[in-house]
Amino acid sequence: MRGYTLWLVPALSAVLLGGCAADATESSPTPSGPQPCDVTTERDISATIGTQIEALKVGDFAAAYAMASPSFQSQVSEEGFEAVIEGSFGVLLETSSFTLSNCQVLPEESRALTVVTIRTTSNEVSTLTYQVIETTTGWRIEGAAFSDPVTQGV
Repeated sequence: MRGYTLWLVPALSAVLLGGCAADATESSPTPSGPQPCDVTTERDISATIGTQIEALKVGDFAAAYAMASPSFQSQVSEEGFEAVIEGSFGVLLETSSFTLSNCQVLPEESRALTVVTIRTTSNEVSTLTYQVIETTTGWRIEGAAFSDPVTQGV
């Protein structure tokens, strides 16, 4: 009888705890749609974007290109990336500071959008929206687009 009791207690505990875990999972579903980035996610995204911006400031296009997502790299060569930056995103080559805001993550897609405000060495201010994706090597940049016209800083 004693052996039966020792077996029954762990078995009942497993069933009861398993039921609690299932109930907890069912009662708190993962939110869908855009969610505000948590502090860690925003910090990691900022580090990726900052690494790319710092590389561009010193003309290290290879290091900047390394911060691009695998899908971006499969569609755009490093030479093509350099041409796009020099032709359309020259403000990134002259960045003196940048700030992130309105970081929104799409957890079900491992993607995020964030607004990046760039101030150049000539005091121009530009706002870009970055799309990033979480990869096995961290957050990587899928693309960026200007969010509003370039303005002169005050």
